Amino acid sequence: MKYGGKFSLLIVVFLAAGILSACSNDKITKEASNETTQQVTDNDLEGRKEAEQALKHAVGLNWNWNDMRVIRTDYGDYLACADKIGPMIVYDKAERQVYALNGQAKGRLKLPVRNTQLDSDYLNACLQEGGDKKTEIKKDSIPLIEAIKSADPNKVKQVLNDKPNINILDSAGKTALHYALDLPPVNRSNIVKMLVDAGADSNLNGPGAIPALSMAATKNDIPIMNMLITAGADVKKGDWDDAPPFIYAAANNAREAVDLLLNKGESVNRADKNGLYPVDHAWITGQSEMANYLRSLGGKSALDQVKTKEDAQKLMKQAEVEATQNFLELQVFYNNIFCTKLMLKAGFPVNSVMNQTLPDLAKNGRIEMMEALLEAGANPNIVVDGRTAMDEAAKKSDNIAIQLLTKYRENQNKPKSSNAPTTVDKQTVPVTQEKNVPKEPVVLPGKIQDELPDGVLKPGSKGPEVQVLQEVLIELGESIPSGADGKYGRETTEALKSFQKKNNLTADGVYGPSSKNILDKLLIEQRD
Repeated sequence: MKYGGKFSLLIVVFLAAGILSACSNDKITKEASNETTQQVTDNDLEGRKEAEQALKHAVGLNWNWNDMRVIRTDYGDYLACADKIGPMIVYDKAERQVYALNGQAKGRLKLPVRNTQLDSDYLNACLQEGGDKKTEIKKDSIPLIEAIKSADPNKVKQVLNDKPNINILDSAGKTALHYALDLPPVNRSNIVKMLVDAGADSNLNGPGAIPALSMAATKNDIPIMNMLITAGADVKKGDWDDAPPFIYAAANNAREAVDLLLNKGESVNRADKNGLYPVDHAWITGQSEMANYLRSLGGKSALDQVKTKEDAQKLMKQAEVEATQNFLELQVFYNNIFCTKLMLKAGFPVNSVMNQTLPDLAKNGRIEMMEALLEAGANPNIVVDGRTAMDEAAKKSDNIAIQLLTKYRENQNKPKSSNAPTTVDKQTVPVTQEKNVPKEPVVLPGKIQDELPDGVLKPGSKGPEVQVLQEVLIELGESIPSGADGKYGRETTEALKSFQKKNNLTADGVYGPSSKNILDKLLIEQRD
């Protein structure tokens, strides 16, 4: 399953894509949006020159500049990508600043990482030789695909009357059925049924796409799953990593989909080709509740067999985990519980960057991640911006977190043996496995919250907060054809502009406090 690559970065809108090898958020989505990053024609010669100079300066003597390809994205940013395993960086045109896209760039070039999910798409553009290519749709399928994208059942019905070949694969390995499953909930079921009745093959997909049933499982869409299974969908059909629909359901916290697939004969312990179980994929995407549920059903984890540091290092290679401290820091940030536990068992230390996350982990109720760090030696009393993890746990009356922190505070106060090391020996940290540097993950772990986010979101933003905004806009009647995919692209911008115009706000397509207040008000009125 793919989460953006093998074990790498980021995260969550768990849509229809691949699941994840182990430490990237892959089983969340490769097909998450039609608003993907593309390599585009570059007519801005001055802009390119400025970007190349900045990128070249950032690389300096730490890498061979002749090994780097420069790509301009449709957001106007420029990427410099190593042709071989190496640093991948982005020049932010608006900020005139160079940032790291992967652990190699962060560690070798000493560059900062941006706080934007857009970089996952940029990383994928780098990882595809020659840059991303736009999806090619065969001529015979164009009218049907366009009708499906309109989300208008009448248009789809009209095209189907001409009896087109509905089982043609495009260059992305998708059929008309895949595009229908990408639609927002309104009319999705109706259009999928029309395609199934017309003979759509639910087991047909190319090597770069996932089975239709896996797409439905990520959305926890039980009526459509039943419809596809009745039409012959194979509940055990895997993706490129042999991750079946069950793993996609687990990675996306789709409880009803998990139960349905179990009732259809799927096993809670069917692993993918990398030896990772559904429990592991739930941990990869930060779904502790799902992992615990699967455990209650007898679910195994690849970590169960990790008894020594050598075992952990072996599993890291098997699962293609990037063996750098920078990468581990990112996994903590993205709540990749599996990868964090694995790398800590392999000898990576809890450094100051990771330790400083404890107050926020407590604030957000990320108990399992907090426990993993504390068990590996994190200081439970660390103060960050005047806050401790205990302060945050007490504010929420989170008794589980309070008990956990109390336990490790007491352990820390106990006299230590004179032979016990006070810090992790840096010599135990594994050497970077250059051959196994993976793609950065594409999706964010976590479930959608009903509460609208604070702060500002704008084109290029990405993650659960964007997904919440999209869900609310759709609920209030705005059109986002690609659905709530967590990516703030053109469709989301236009939907918000439309909402802002209707409510006498500045129609700039940027989400901020004014838009939040009106959205909150109308959402409460509608739900009441």
